Amino acid sequence: MRIRIIQRSNWLKYRGIILAIAAFFLVSSVLRVSRAKSSLPYVKPSLPVLKPSLPVLHNGSKLKENVRIAKASMLYGAQNEILEGAMQTHRLHNTNYGYEMHVLRQSITNGYWNKFAYLFTLVAKELSKPEEERIEWIMYFDANNIFLNPLIPLSIFLPPPDFADVNMLVANHPYGLSSSVFFLRVCPWSLKLLVAVMGLPMFDSGIDSVVAMDLAWDRVSLAKVLDRPEFRSKVLYQPNIWYNAAMSINGSSITKPGLLLLQFHISLEGNRWSSMKDVLDELATDATKFAMELEDTTYPTAIEGYWNRVSITRRRLREAEQEAEYMGENASAELKNAIETFRKGLAVAVADEDDLNQAISRLREALRSDGDE
Repeated sequence: MRIRIIQRSNWLKYRGIILAIAAFFLVSSVLRVSRAKSSLPYVKPSLPVLKPSLPVLHNGSKLKENVRIAKASMLYGAQNEILEGAMQTHRLHNTNYGYEMHVLRQSITNGYWNKFAYLFTLVAKELSKPEEERIEWIMYFDANNIFLNPLIPLSIFLPPPDFADVNMLVANHPYGLSSSVFFLRVCPWSLKLLVAVMGLPMFDSGIDSVVAMDLAWDRVSLAKVLDRPEFRSKVLYQPNIWYNAAMSINGSSITKPGLLLLQFHISLEGNRWSSMKDVLDELATDATKFAMELEDTTYPTAIEGYWNRVSITRRRLREAEQEAEYMGENASAELKNAIETFRKGLAVAVADEDDLNQAISRLREALRSDGDE
């Protein structure tokens, strides 16, 4: 026990030096992996890839985004034609909106940690540029996602100007936090987050036993770090159907029209590759099958409702905090606990209207109980 305390003490004392050294080595890897950001490689003609007949916006002209956004992914190791085909499904979307796409083609470190190391190099490289030239947001996606609708701009998911304090957008799925697709703002906060995730195994002995029971080490580690107060307040969870929709384990087909993309989780096991190939074949046969103009989808209404919920939730929290402050010493421990619970769960609850309404009701009940005493 004493040895453990000394280790934590040293970490707190020297963490600035340790993180600086880590940052130096990670940034130095930018040059080594910069080759991976080149345009997507061509795949064999036999692959089911998108045909040029897929609709391009406004007679082929690019629709400029009001935010500078890039995509990032990884695909290296043994050749996998299905994953290569999935990667190709992004090409038209990138053309339509002028997105840069960075793909890591060579391993930097071990397994899942490549994701965070690579993102660190991309964010650090952007921050070294003049502000007006930087990418503002990065959309990360795993290679097992097939892009379905090239007519949806990524900017619709990003925080409005009133929410400039939000630096990360993620989603939950049935297995917990999804690290398959998420949005990360290019800012110093993101560098701190990525270093914290990569450093977790060195400074948290409990993480080893957790990840040993879960294949998705990156997901478990990211969730654990995002639960820290210094990171929790800067992240919001969005509905998983928006950009984390997954093929169901029973292999059911796509049912919601206009979806941005579809994820093929490892839980599909033997059906994973055949399911991916089936969708790629559909795109090769009818490239417009899943394309839908933004105004014809449910995205505009759903996204407007989402940010309204975030505004209402933050207002309710401020009102509760002000009420507790007004009560002073008369504020009960139950009320303080209710406020803290609401604050911790806010980022997740806003993704689901029912969950949020229940959380607000519990907070109101706590306020009412204190007021009646």
